[in-house]
Amino acid sequence: MENNDTFRFAATHSPQSSARTKMTATLLLTLPGIPMIYNGQEIGFPTHPYQTHAVFDRARSIARQDRLDLYPTYRHLTHMRRRHPALTLGDFTEIDVEPSNADDYVFSFTRSYRQEHALVVINMGGREETVDLDLRIDELDLPDSEEYFLTNLMTGQYLAVAAGDPGPLTVTLSAYEAAPFLIADQIVEVSVPTSTDPELASDVALRPVVYPNPFSDRTVIQFAVDRPGRVTLTVFDLLGRSVASVVDGELSMGIHRIEFGARHLAPGAYLYRLEAGGRTESGMMIKSQ
Repeated sequence: MENNDTFRFAATHSPQSSARTKMTATLLLTLPGIPMIYNGQEIGFPTHPYQTHAVFDRARSIARQDRLDLYPTYRHLTHMRRRHPALTLGDFTEIDVEPSNADDYVFSFTRSYRQEHALVVINMGGREETVDLDLRIDELDLPDSEEYFLTNLMTGQYLAVAAGDPGPLTVTLSAYEAAPFLIADQIVEVSVPTSTDPELASDVALRPVVYPNPFSDRTVIQFAVDRPGRVTLTVFDLLGRSVASVVDGELSMGIHRIEFGARHLAPGAYLYRLEAGGRTESGMMIKSQ
């Protein structure tokens, strides 16, 4: 998903919602191989890896620094991999998806290890999809039973399939939904990931980052807000005089990247102040020659 040569996934793919990041993280942690979680990816850290801004604040827990309600999902996915060997050691088989036009957006596969079998269905599109999967449950190495259950390991919901049913398996997925199922002769108990406490998340909603800094004629100020509302971003000189109003209006929840043109400003040090939801963050940026 990320490496030191790319911009952060959440900042470029999930600026308004964490749905695409959660979907892709589920794909990453259920495919064969060893998944790599780049530093700060699990809290939606927005800054480019080559910037010197610290990723984590040592004074606060990782959960308290979660920007997009991602941390509970990443924890759940790593625990899910530990609990179910099929997701780490299992064979990989791609499953055909119908109708064929949905194949561009929905990807499905099984992972099987001994008598444990997982089915993963990923909707990469921005709309709800209902698909039929060519899954032959009777061909899997499962205990004899009159009925089998496919438990969604993310939600705890399940589908029941009668033994010997030759029909395709019909699955409905919302936009950007990832559904890893465990196939067994009984329903599996699932501990559903819970959202980060909004009271904990609220104190990390404003974490502005300026890059490049120092800069010449223009730079980008990036910040995250945890709820829609009025946001102001003002630049001051060292005497406290306002020299630019960069943002003054309603913004949606998510990560925002605002380009600041400073051609009219003399070289030197400037302060910026970001206000949203009753909270304020400030910092310094340097304009070079």
